Amino acid sequence: MDRIEFPEAIAGLVPLDRLRAVTAASTAIRDMVIPHFRFTEVISHLTKQHLRWRPGADVEAKCLLLYGKTRVGKTVPLRWYADQFPAFRDEKGMVRRVLYVVAPSGADKHSLQRRILRKLGIQVSLPSDIATAVIDYQLRMQRVELVIIDEFNHLADLKSTEKQYLAADMLKEFANWNSCQLAFSGLDSSLNVLEANGQLLNRSPYREEVKRYDWHATGERVEFINFLAELATALPFRRKLALDDVKVAQRFACASGGLVGLAVEFVAVGAEIAVEQGTTDFKLQHLADAFDV
Repeated sequence: MDRIEFPEAIAGLVPLDRLRAVTAASTAIRDMVIPHFRFTEVISHLTKQHLRWRPGADVEAKCLLLYGKTRVGKTVPLRWYADQFPAFRDEKGMVRRVLYVVAPSGADKHSLQRRILRKLGIQVSLPSDIATAVIDYQLRMQRVELVIIDEFNHLADLKSTEKQYLAADMLKEFANWNSCQLAFSGLDSSLNVLEANGQLLNRSPYREEVKRYDWHATGERVEFINFLAELATALPFRRKLALDDVKVAQRFACASGGLVGLAVEFVAVGAEIAVEQGTTDFKLQHLADAFDV
């Protein structure tokens, strides 16, 4: 990432080097990809959905829905999976085997179409009825095998049930035409989007809940502790708090509710606090202060 430079008027007022160190520490932690149990579960579901791809006019695609609470750890594995299939160009044109799309807030059919078209490299504005056909054509031409639509619950945020239906109906068309396999991910309210469109619901037989870690379940407790141990490796301190200590991990589980995203945020903010204090140790107090932020 390019280094951000500041004018002397700002650099003369703030401890810029220390602030750079503070943000670098937290950014490194937030950017970590830890293949913990829940992460691997999501990757497994996506891989199975991807493997269901069978091109052909006589085939109908199926849809997968991954749903769960906010910060349970859905988006990181989705982005990671898509990143394993970078777009490239060959003698036949552009190839985008996996397309990752974030549904815009309050997404209706038109805004979702525009977002998908942009991800396909199409910048022109098209009428809605034409846009659906163009998306189908481009998905085939660019040899897309799997489309991942994150924040799928944004379709459920629509005030108009009719608009919600139309947005879901467009996705149903892609399944009908076997344009590619489809995977949706979002909050629990994503289920409402399927229920609002019976035809899309029928094409979505695969529905998997991504759950938080349950400290009271022995196996999940072990997995959560292992996750914390990996997270601790990113801490840029001489002496690090043993996050995988059972007593510390239990406090972590209680404070975060077993939500991976929230646990990472506590550590990232705690690291910022410690670096800003100029200490080389990462202590439980830093986490407590992060919890209070």
